[in-house]
Amino acid sequence: MQDMDEIFGWSTEKTIFVRGKDFKSDNIIRNVTPISSKPYAPEYTAVNVTDGKDTYFKSEPSKEPEDSLYVGYLFDGIYTLD
Repeated sequence: MQDMDEIFGWSTEKTIFVRGKDFKSDNIIRNVTPISSKPYAPEYTAVNVTDGKDTYFKSEPSKEPEDSLYVGYLFDGIYTLD
């Protein structure tokens, strides 16, 4: 059995803060699909991560200590971010 990291390229969790002026470019990555473990309620879905509003993702409580809860994006290709 393969580890999910090997199959899907999962990374360890990270906290990312983005500060500064809005970026204006035609090179913005737009084709992403938000994914997550099951949200706590409909108003806490993965779309909230970057909807530009004061909303956030919140998962339902884990049922087992080893459950993995996550939120992220599936990209339509491979990108180098800087």
